[in-house]
Amino acid sequence: MTAGLGKIDWVARGLVELDRGEPYSPPLDDPRRLRDAAFSDARVPHSGDGTPGMPQVAAFAALFDAAAPDPLKAALDALLAAAVAHDTACPYLFAEVRRTFPATAIAPEAERSHRQ
Repeated sequence: MTAGLGKIDWVARGLVELDRGEPYSPPLDDPRRLRDAAFSDARVPHSGDGTPGMPQVAAFAALFDAAAPDPLKAALDALLAAAVAHDTACPYLFAEVRRTFPATAIAPEAERSHRQ
């Protein structure tokens, strides 16, 4: 993960739970517990003021967004949060999305003109 969180055990467990469609276990199951864990776990990168940095905050937001019940909203909100987490590297993120989901690389108008 760009935010440097993927090797933290409770974050890695949350990613597995998300992939499996399972509910999150603590501390990801509750925003207050997550906040407490993000501030107290020395493995979470922090900014100069002692708070989790913007990439980390955005990555946690992406985890919550990705678990939303509406799949389209979950995907779009998680993509937005991931773009914030990637900051200036977000073009690489979007390129990876287009490689992983090739249909997203074609604008709907262009797709219609190809069919005609």
